[in-house]
Amino acid sequence: DNLVINGTGSLTVTNAFTNSANTTISAATLVLNGTSTMASLTQSGGQILGSGTLTVTGPATISFGGHSGPGTTVVQGATTISSSGLRLDGGRTFRNEGTVTQTGAVNLNLIAVGSAEPGNGTVLNAAGGTWTASGASSSILASNQGTGDTGAGATFTNAGTFLRTGTSQTIVSVLFNNTGTLNVQEGTLSLT
Repeated sequence: DNLVINGTGSLTVTNAFTNSANTTISAATLVLNGTSTMASLTQSGGQILGSGTLTVTGPATISFGGHSGPGTTVVQGATTISSSGLRLDGGRTFRNEGTVTQTGAVNLNLIAVGSAEPGNGTVLNAAGGTWTASGASSSILASNQGTGDTGAGATFTNAGTFLRTGTSQTIVSVLFNNTGTLNVQEGTLSLT
């Protein structure tokens, strides 16, 4: 069955969790401290956090939402990041093993719900993964949350294929490590 998380509360899962249907998060907080698997994810708000690894095996759509805590979010299917985008904080790793199409911002040091957590987020576009940045809002940045949490350690690592398409500009203002393929097909990719 579908899992829908909204409102102002939180759901904490300490052990392994599997949802073979869609998971929708529009508000509130989902805490995953074990190994978790979802068939698909639709996130338009709220926060996923915890120390566990979350693997989304099918499509993921993130129009706004945060992922934080020392765990890892792995996307393996077709993933879209649009609108207000994805926010990572508190040491969270976002690992793409499929295809990501990014038209919204990705912030590697900002939380969507609650107070900022110490530590930056990290993005890994894994070998075999494709990350396509397109549109004027497809920036990759880190916000300064103050002393000790400046975002200076935020990192985007491309071990797969990173594509820039569309006529506008994508600004990457975090450390960008590239061991894969970087292909600017249209527009401008600015590494600042």
